[in-house]
Amino acid sequence: MRGVGLLGAIELAAEPAARRAFDPALKAGARLAQLAQEQGLIVRAMGDTIAFCPPLIITEAQIDELFARFARAMAALERELPASGNGSDGSNGANQAAA
Repeated sequence: MRGVGLLGAIELAAEPAARRAFDPALKAGARLAQLAQEQGLIVRAMGDTIAFCPPLIITEAQIDELFARFARAMAALERELPASGNGSDGSNGANQAAA
């Protein structure tokens, strides 16, 4: 059977209020997926949208751990990205996400 389970996603944005995406050359979503894997978390990057697919039997404690690992990956991404979230305005929106 396909499609059984829990699915959620976070869309990364350089400037969420303006719905401004990261410069595609930064490949922020792909890099975040790599950093998440370094934290022991497997996610799927679809452009700058990060998908989570935990099993339906996940516990609340495991969900907390999932997001703690993701937060560490996001912090690492924020440190890596250039001062500009898109290469032009000096803001770094890595700590911003629009769901």
